[in-house]
Amino acid sequence: MKMKEEKNKSNLWFMLLVLLLISAIMCISSFGIVTWARYRTVIGGNVEAQIAKWSFKVNGEEEQFADINLADTIAFEHVEKTKVAPGTYGAFDLIIDASGSEVSLDYYIDIELTQKPTNLKFYSDAQYANEIIPNAENKVLAEGEILLPNIAIPVTKTLYWKWEYRTSTMPPQEVLNGYINEIQGLEGLINEYNTDGKTDEEKAEIARKINDKIDTYEEGGDVILPITVKGVQKYTGEFSAKGAIITSDTSKEYDKDDEIDFSIEFTESVFADANQTPITNANAPVVTVDFQTQTTVNSPIAKVASLIDTQINLAEASGKVATFVNAERNKLNYKYIVQKGEKGIFKIDGISGSVFNKSGDEIQFDNTSTIEIKGNTLVVNTALVLEVGSTVYYAPTGVYTLDKSYAQSGTTYSTNIPADTGTKTYYNSGSNRITSWKVLEIDENNNIKLVPTHLNNKVVLMGANGYNNGVKILNDLCRAVYSDFSKNVIARSIRMEDFDNLVKENLKEEYADEVTPYQTSTVYTSTRARYPKIHVQEYHSVINQALNTIGLKQSEYVSDYITGVSSASKNQPYVVNGKNISTNYFEDKYYNLVYFNFSLGYYIASRCIVATNDSNDNLIAYNIRNYDGSNKKIHYQPMYYSDDGKSGYGSNVERYVLPIVELNASQLQENAEGTGFEVK
Repeated sequence: MKMKEEKNKSNLWFMLLVLLLISAIMCISSFGIVTWARYRTVIGGNVEAQIAKWSFKVNGEEEQFADINLADTIAFEHVEKTKVAPGTYGAFDLIIDASGSEVSLDYYIDIELTQKPTNLKFYSDAQYANEIIPNAENKVLAEGEILLPNIAIPVTKTLYWKWEYRTSTMPPQEVLNGYINEIQGLEGLINEYNTDGKTDEEKAEIARKINDKIDTYEEGGDVILPITVKGVQKYTGEFSAKGAIITSDTSKEYDKDDEIDFSIEFTESVFADANQTPITNANAPVVTVDFQTQTTVNSPIAKVASLIDTQINLAEASGKVATFVNAERNKLNYKYIVQKGEKGIFKIDGISGSVFNKSGDEIQFDNTSTIEIKGNTLVVNTALVLEVGSTVYYAPTGVYTLDKSYAQSGTTYSTNIPADTGTKTYYNSGSNRITSWKVLEIDENNNIKLVPTHLNNKVVLMGANGYNNGVKILNDLCRAVYSDFSKNVIARSIRMEDFDNLVKENLKEEYADEVTPYQTSTVYTSTRARYPKIHVQEYHSVINQALNTIGLKQSEYVSDYITGVSSASKNQPYVVNGKNISTNYFEDKYYNLVYFNFSLGYYIASRCIVATNDSNDNLIAYNIRNYDGSNKKIHYQPMYYSDDGKSGYGSNVERYVLPIVELNASQLQENAEGTGFEVK
């Protein structure tokens, strides 16, 4: 034992000699400041010192590092000195020596606690009454200042630690989660603790058993505390906010649930009040964020995307609060989790609250305050783009009752379908209810057309009344069943003009020739001159050689129902050039939205007239347009023939109804699941 004591004394004298030599060198050196740390170990009333050195280049804010082994700081005689165990305690000093500096100094000390046993705590006093709570990054922080008049006086920071024996406080859940599969019997004790009916005393005893198991598992290892010491020339200017900087990667585009990190920096250390209360989540300044709309190209779809960003997504994001993470002396760290539907350039919208420096000076923010944002811009894009093919969820609940006599009229041909009577009521309900729609078209004013993803209502149109009222019935049915007037969402039937906008650019002229009405040169005799009554009101009808130049176009109709037929001595109508319009005219992305693969097809709310002039069948056919699902063509369905009222030629005249829903993009918002849009 004596030899050991002599050896220790010899080591101590050697280290003191080194200290004197270094001090002498520094006195004549023109380089930075030397800072010393002394780790105190109390053993039997004697103090042993271990010396570590940091050299600061104060203006350069250079950091230096060292490690403390808590086993070297134990102040307890009944344990092996090389181990830290439950029931031990101790302390160590950090001596900050700025001798030789010509400026005032702020110093900062960070002590990492990543290897700290669960029940080992740190305190600022020798009575272990004032626990030092680690920050969110599991660090113990210390800081202070050495003003120029006191620059030669070393500052000592003493940190006390204690590993409590038989702790009766239940460990945090994250600690339990980390050990539940590692420590035998721990899970059973946790379940016992959580069992109902336990008294406080019983729960405390179970908690002690749990902590005993954890302590036993953790004891015996080294407890090494990495220490970082930083010296910074003290700021002597006006206390202010330096600005905010985005610390997340600015080279990528952020999506839903991504985390955006940013910091607000100040010229000095900041506190919650003049008493230097640390800043926490409860007292940190509130920071709100927003997204600056990006410039978009001048196209209808891009305009709609911009409108959605501005009126929907940004309106939801504006004023959203970022989450405070932690305070780092002169810096406050925040994060924001990107949410569904947000798009644009991330920015800080406002700051409210106060921060103070060590002198008690205050910076007061308000809701309109902004500070300089440093660094590159950061792009967020989680907004769905509203474009052709986008899904819109919309489930109308209207009702329409049809008087079949207005939709059908009888025929003299036994092979034809007899006219039905009575009424039929239409709904959007049941298992075939339409709830999902697709965007068919977007115009320059951000008005959009929706088409359903399937069809669910059918109607029979035939005879003169089918021609007279077919366009009106189709539109009235769609308007009543598929509109939502409370939200200004209006439905109608699809019509020929809707197809005009789907045509391929290089085929538009050819397509126009196919669908443009023209006047036939044939003059029909009175025996061939019967016509549905609405025909006399149609544009370019020629009844007894009188040309109507202001009449109804193919998709227009009158407000009242019209029934029956009329006749004339001469009927020279306009006709449509061609009977079928191939779907090859249409762009695939549009056509795929209006194509339904079934033979029945659907009606198109537009009339057309086809005149034939051959030796066998000199007729005028009055038709309602329809889409032929079997042959993928826009065809026509004969309603009435000028030959003594012949109707339908014996074909099936039942077709589906295809509604077009019209509204503005500003009436939409992204749905909760992020799978499409919905009507507000």
